[in-house]
Amino acid sequence: MKKIVIYSFVSVLSALVLLTGLIGFSHTPLGKPYLASSVQKLYRILGSAGQSCPLGYDQVLTIEQRELNRLHMAASAAQRPAAKSASLFDMQMGQSTRTEIEAWAKTHGGECKKLTSSYEIECVGPFMGSQTSTLWLEFDRENHVVTSRGVTKYNEVFLASKFFEMLQQDLKSQAKNNIKVTGESSPQKIEAGLLNQASVVADFKNLHATLRITNMGKDFAVTHEYLAF
Repeated sequence: MKKIVIYSFVSVLSALVLLTGLIGFSHTPLGKPYLASSVQKLYRILGSAGQSCPLGYDQVLTIEQRELNRLHMAASAAQRPAAKSASLFDMQMGQSTRTEIEAWAKTHGGECKKLTSSYEIECVGPFMGSQTSTLWLEFDRENHVVTSRGVTKYNEVFLASKFFEMLQQDLKSQAKNNIKVTGESSPQKIEAGLLNQASVVADFKNLHATLRITNMGKDFAVTHEYLAF
């Protein structure tokens, strides 16, 4: 009986340690896109059971609330140089419309659907030659895309690195002094070990962008967050 109790205690303790680790990872910069995806699924389940999401992902922001948030961001970045443009998945932040993005997704073998969450639409497909790519998007009053967060997964590290470098070079062409690069994004470096990662953070007068490429073990993920204001 004592052995059974000890074994059960060790099993529960191990499970708690693993759960704590997973929760901690999901709140790191690397894990946040996966947290967002998981929470999206969670609030759908809770919604079907008549419950609300404890993290607030089922709360839909009005256009007025989103515009106010963007004004605050613009005010804090007023002294920085402006980005001339920001290309992402063949769309231009602050310019491409919802209709254009939905048509683009369909043309490239994907589809977009409306969400009842903090994001307006979700687009899923094999975008940019990926295994799979998921985008969560928000729009302004004129229906131009102003927020894009997403995860793009590749089976081959070379393709992931190529996509990451393309996005990085686009940001660097705007103003190199506003770019912070951490880690090395070469295929050799990323492939060398589990969770090897490189990141780029860019802050402009009218745009914030964060890019990451990560070795996830079974595949290679490029995550992004673009905020236009």
